Amino acid sequence: MPQQTTVSATVNGVPGNWVFQGWKKDGKGEVLGAEIANVQEDMHLVGSWDFIPNAQYDLSYSMGDTEHCWIPSGGLGSIASSEHYAGDTVTSAAAPTIPAAENTILAANGTTFQGTWTFQGWKRSDNDKIVNEKAEFTMPNHDLTLTAQWTFKPNTYKVEYN
Repeated sequence: MPQQTTVSATVNGVPGNWVFQGWKKDGKGEVLGAEIANVQEDMHLVGSWDFIPNAQYDLSYSMGDTEHCWIPSGGLGSIASSEHYAGDTVTSAAAPTIPAAENTILAANGTTFQGTWTFQGWKRSDNDKIVNEKAEFTMPNHDLTLTAQWTFKPNTYKVEYN
């Protein structure tokens, strides 16, 4: 009898578990059940194991949270999502590039502000911590979204009256 019914392993780069299914007579046919308890003759039994790969989780990116803050509009493009296993070391994407034409904010009263958007990092959807661009982190055992965080510094001008 096997000492363990599940053994963790990596097969062809895929992490997972070998799960013991039972015994097969001469390694063929169906897994034996009650027949093993009442053996009447010599039998050659071969263990039957199935490899169950670990689940992969989605890593996706959002260019910003438009519900709670201003973000650069248009022209940011997108970053493709990817799949990873829990525990994998993953490198976050580089900071999105903002076209110069996007360095404005239109306020609710119609005023336009010129300035500079600065990328502050990627906010994790699971714990709100910031991951820097091109930084390594450990993939959790659930889907994860990294949301771009931005600050806007309006241009300032000195006006003198005579």
